[in-house]
Amino acid sequence: MSVPYAWPAPGSTDHLAVATQRLRHVEDVVLGVIHAADYREVTPPTVDVAEVFTGGTGAPRWVDAKGRVMSVRSDFTGPVARIAATRLRDIDGPLRLAYRGSTFDSEGDGVVETREAGAELFGVSGAEGEAAVIQVAVDALRALGLRPQVAVGSVAVVDRVLPSTPGVRLALHRRDRKALLALPEVQALTPERRVAVQALLDLSGGPEVLDAARAVLPGCDDALDDLAELLVRLPNVDVTIDLAHVRTPTYYTGAVFDIYVPGGAGPVAGGGRYDTLVGRYGAPRPAVGVSLDLDTLAWTEDRPLKDLTFGLPKGRLLKHLVARLGDQGPTAEDLASRRLVLERGPWKFLPLKDPDVPAYVQRGVVDVGVVGSDVLAEGGADVLVPYDLGLGQCRLCLCGPADLDIAALHARGTLRVASKYAKTAARALAERGLIAEVVPLQGSVEVSVLTGMADAIVDVVETGKTLEENNLVVLETLAEISAHIIVNRAAWHLRPEAVKRAIAALMEA
Repeated sequence: MSVPYAWPAPGSTDHLAVATQRLRHVEDVVLGVIHAADYREVTPPTVDVAEVFTGGTGAPRWVDAKGRVMSVRSDFTGPVARIAATRLRDIDGPLRLAYRGSTFDSEGDGVVETREAGAELFGVSGAEGEAAVIQVAVDALRALGLRPQVAVGSVAVVDRVLPSTPGVRLALHRRDRKALLALPEVQALTPERRVAVQALLDLSGGPEVLDAARAVLPGCDDALDDLAELLVRLPNVDVTIDLAHVRTPTYYTGAVFDIYVPGGAGPVAGGGRYDTLVGRYGAPRPAVGVSLDLDTLAWTEDRPLKDLTFGLPKGRLLKHLVARLGDQGPTAEDLASRRLVLERGPWKFLPLKDPDVPAYVQRGVVDVGVVGSDVLAEGGADVLVPYDLGLGQCRLCLCGPADLDIAALHARGTLRVASKYAKTAARALAERGLIAEVVPLQGSVEVSVLTGMADAIVDVVETGKTLEENNLVVLETLAEISAHIIVNRAAWHLRPEAVKRAIAALMEA
């Protein structure tokens, strides 16, 4: 007999004794280090007016009896900044506040709870404040037996080179060069400024990056000076400069950073400067903070860096990639065998189904992979997308009978569309003002139109022969598709030279 609510809701989990013990240990160590640095702990409410929360819109929201939009906590930065601006506004000098607790966001069909601890420093501007919060986070991670690597960028630099729009921030967050350069706001820049945009994506490394940046990024000297001073103030911390590095919250105003450790698949901590946020709640005050992901840290152990691993799609792209890799890649005999992990020199190769490649890369099992942009758009994996290989070029199209009158269908009701790419199809059609019922299918989607189940399909078109043989045509091209290199975030920062060599091998024609 099925018992209702026998399991937690999607996105939630029960932490049993061992998991709880690990989580509490990590929390005690992290907060012990933060408290020792003279940060005083505060506890903002879990439920508040939605406008207080600044870290995203995915947390559950509702309208209360007084018509206010309420939300569960999606971040700590906004609520702690409000405490500093109101309840503690009369405290002179630097104000150090700490916190611990849960934040909530939506993912798939559920709500994900993340346990965090952090430190916020108010009243200290420039590199002095940024170095202080980075140091306390690094000390906490070292106390857990981890080896932190800090990747630092600057929103101040980015905003002087590029328009600060959601599209720009997303493309930079993904390092998606092709998407960034294709944005209308980037296309509208002068040729000189577009050269600076290209340079921004390539300026990553040690202190020498700052000297190179001064030559190609006009008007950024003060922000670059701040990063140079930050390096001086952190002599015992492993720091790399990455001038294309951004964080997705929009309240940051200066230096931003993420912290990676060997053994982790993504950042375990991150933060930055947000000098204008406190003024939303009261008197303005410079501010900088860091947040550590306790859930991730509870299961992260220090490990030596493994051999670099490729994820190769087993579909039509495989032969092209093997040809490019040449003697560095798997042989025909390797691929014909039943072995699932192939080794060649210093590299490992995992032949994977195309839709699985992003999942392996996001979780750090694979460092560098190749996948079609159609798969990326549908899955939404959190990976870097630095280069378009130009292989496997085709189109994602809206297709149907030649006499299909979409406008008439739309006027009388909802357009019904079948697709293997349900999320991408719904998003692309909505951008064109078409409200569609998208029917997810996995087989030959053309059958849905031939049998009357759907009015049209959204599918990948390469030659168009299948459409022609079934009396269907391309009604509109929704997106151009090609194969892209994708990279795990931690691998990009922890082993940059190895990743660059792998990318170079794939880029060689």
